[in-house]
Amino acid sequence: GCGASMRAMGIGAVFHGDVLRDALVAVAAESAALSHHSFGGCASAVVSAAGCALALEGMPIQAWPQAILEDFLPRLQRYLLHRPAARRPAEDEVSRQCRRFAEPWRSRGMTARQIADPEQRDRHYKALGAGWDCISSVYISYEALR
Repeated sequence: GCGASMRAMGIGAVFHGDVLRDALVAVAAESAALSHHSFGGCASAVVSAAGCALALEGMPIQAWPQAILEDFLPRLQRYLLHRPAARRPAEDEVSRQCRRFAEPWRSRGMTARQIADPEQRDRHYKALGAGWDCISSVYISYEALR
């Protein structure tokens, strides 16, 4: 997941703006699928590309979680479920993995005090995967920007 997210950021520099959102999702998901066939790998690539696109679009960082949850992840679900049958993941697995991936973005449970406390911050990040998995690789990056 972290490799997929690292490779995909530049995609958002090319495919930014509302009219190119579907293209961003498709290109980022397929770039991730080269090595990560899971929803999480594709989602980390899409969120990484989306972060670059949203920054270029001038969207405030505080609004990114809502855009990720309400725009990019639903687009990714639709994209993956409309792939050719041989490359289409099971719908229930996509739904389950999407909920798991979305949880940190929904909760954003870190308070300003927790962010300031390195030990609490590290525990929180380690619980998410310490930056080495699909969820934490993009979530920790977002938290660093916030």
